[in-house]
Amino acid sequence: MPTAEAYFQQAFAAHRVGDVANAERGYRLALALDRQHGPSLHMLGVMLAQQGRYADAAESLRRAARRMPHDFSVHNNLGNALVKVGEHADALRAFDRALALAPGHAQVLNNRGNALYGLGRYADAIDSYRAAIEREPRYGEAMANLAKALLQTGQSAEALRWAEQAVALAPNRPAPHVAKGWALLELGKPSEGALAVGQWLVQDDNHAEALWCRGQCCAALGHDDLAYEAYARAYALEPKLPGVLEGLADAAARTGRLDEARRLAAVLRQEGERDPARLVAALLVQSHALDWTDYIALRDRACQIVRAGQPYRPHPFAILQVVDDPMVQRQVARDYTRVAGYAGNNGGEAAWPEPQSGRIRVAYLSADFREHPTTRLAAATWEAHTRQGFEWVGVYLGPALDPQKDPLHARAMQAFDRFEVITDLDDEAAVQRLRELHIDIAVDLMGFTKYARPGLLARRVAPVQAAYLGYPGTTAMPAIDYLLADRWVAPREAWGAFAEQVVWLPTTYQANNRERVAAAHTPTRAELGLPEAAVVLACFNNPGKIQPETFACWMQVLQQVPGAVLWLLTTHAGVEQALRAHAAQAGVDPARLVFAPKVGHAEHMARHQVADLFLDTWPYNAHTTAADALWMGLPVLTMAGHSFAARVAASLLDAVGLPELITHSPQAYVQRAVALARDGAERDRLRAHLLRARDQAPLFDAALRARELEAAFRQMHERRCQGLPPAPLDVPPQTAG
Repeated sequence: MPTAEAYFQQAFAAHRVGDVANAERGYRLALALDRQHGPSLHMLGVMLAQQGRYADAAESLRRAARRMPHDFSVHNNLGNALVKVGEHADALRAFDRALALAPGHAQVLNNRGNALYGLGRYADAIDSYRAAIEREPRYGEAMANLAKALLQTGQSAEALRWAEQAVALAPNRPAPHVAKGWALLELGKPSEGALAVGQWLVQDDNHAEALWCRGQCCAALGHDDLAYEAYARAYALEPKLPGVLEGLADAAARTGRLDEARRLAAVLRQEGERDPARLVAALLVQSHALDWTDYIALRDRACQIVRAGQPYRPHPFAILQVVDDPMVQRQVARDYTRVAGYAGNNGGEAAWPEPQSGRIRVAYLSADFREHPTTRLAAATWEAHTRQGFEWVGVYLGPALDPQKDPLHARAMQAFDRFEVITDLDDEAAVQRLRELHIDIAVDLMGFTKYARPGLLARRVAPVQAAYLGYPGTTAMPAIDYLLADRWVAPREAWGAFAEQVVWLPTTYQANNRERVAAAHTPTRAELGLPEAAVVLACFNNPGKIQPETFACWMQVLQQVPGAVLWLLTTHAGVEQALRAHAAQAGVDPARLVFAPKVGHAEHMARHQVADLFLDTWPYNAHTTAADALWMGLPVLTMAGHSFAARVAASLLDAVGLPELITHSPQAYVQRAVALARDGAERDRLRAHLLRARDQAPLFDAALRARELEAAFRQMHERRCQGLPPAPLDVPPQTAG
């Protein structure tokens, strides 16, 4: 009678020649005779994983690991299966057991990096991949994985170099081509990225991650239908691929497939019961799709998880858009910085050069010295900075640009005394370069936004480091000493929500200017599809900022002002359909919602003039959008929330002399909106005030903002010179002269 070992040997022989059916039959026959036969459990798990049956593979390999605890390959294969089903913490434990049995094994180090990557521990993943390459210098797969991890820490140029090396070493493997595609996409070259992954897809057009990357490239190029098709195929092939479900749901919304977007959001909500990070992913997908099914309950559940201290890893910027609780925002940012490797303060105790009595060297770090709202707002302030007692350095982190094709990039290059481009430097080389500049104060303009490199700040490039303008919240990074803010966005009672020491600028935190230009032609209401006699209530915020509570307030206003229409920005095919459906559910005629397509900036500025009142959103206010409206004489009504992002419009209104347009509850917001909609004389007064404010109000005074920032920098520097630690600062009023 055959033994379990005999069946195993027959199955293993069939497995080696690709006879999968007989291999599985043999392994199962062996296990029928001996349920604990370790080799059969092991190789059955390997075979199931090769077939993409990862959950079944993981179960078989768990049993094998219990029977063969001293075989490193069992633990390694178990870890790989667990990564595929998203159980990254258990996978990491399996790989650590494998390494204990086979120290320094290159393949296990690479696979361990994959588990760390899945946990969001990108700095640790980078270390593990580098260790694998050190053990095996021609390990192309590990190089490709290293490239992907470097991308998560903003080191796109180094990532591309590793990906290209991986392609050269392993051209017949998918990972190098995919990594190269991701790197090119992150460097602002989506067309080249699509071509890079296409090099693999011509060999295997069923590779899920390659399709996912192609979809991202298509989305970046504005081809939403092609992106949707790529995402859909990727999701069908590998539903657990990180990000693909969220991408597919978002693309479904953008292409008007709202039923599909809702179905996918429901899947994310269900997965959120097992993986809390998916709850915020579901919230964001539903925000983009304007699907508010169980939305408030879902948001409350996400906040409860954060407050309870449960493991949680959404991106900090995502939480700003949906939650108006600054303590929750701080906890999410702190968790993120810990797992991403930004929680250190390396160099905080370094022997920095003694501060000089001469000029203070201040460096602004940004990837947005280009056609971007940050530079549109702040370029005039940088140009207005005094050279008496200061030297100004611009440090560019973003994708390579041609100054002749991007006038704002060219302008930023000329605004500073010195302009450094560190795009092509990895973090270690960039930190060394910046430290060699002997910067006194480094000002980060990015936070956790696109192309940010918080790893540089975590290592410290200057003895004093501050956050400003680009990120409306706390970074929770110990290496960031100060947050440049004002009394509105960071009131004293909220200081506990900021890891940084708060600096109050005396008027408003937002850099601004008097340079906005509207198109010469002011369109008529008829040209814009608006009724001539209606009161036009506008909101040009991204539709994804519209929360159900905000929309409910707008519907109340329309119900109380029959002659009003709501004029909203549309960004994709599903916006009009979804919002009109919500209006109908609220008992409002959907035809009273009018939609404005995206147009050029000058044309957009001009069309403000036909609106009567701008209605703000919360918890993420209009920021640059509010400043644009105020400049064009369009009054902005806001509700000040609790978090930085929910109080920006209040800061701008105070700085333009209209604090009466700041409300503090939904009820007050509705009441004030209704009163203004009914009072044309009051709206005329507000418009006249705003047009005078262009030349008079501190909001638009770039030179004044420069003086205020300089006063803040002097106070920071003086504390350092006195050997004092960072502390809250209150900058006194300044004059523009």
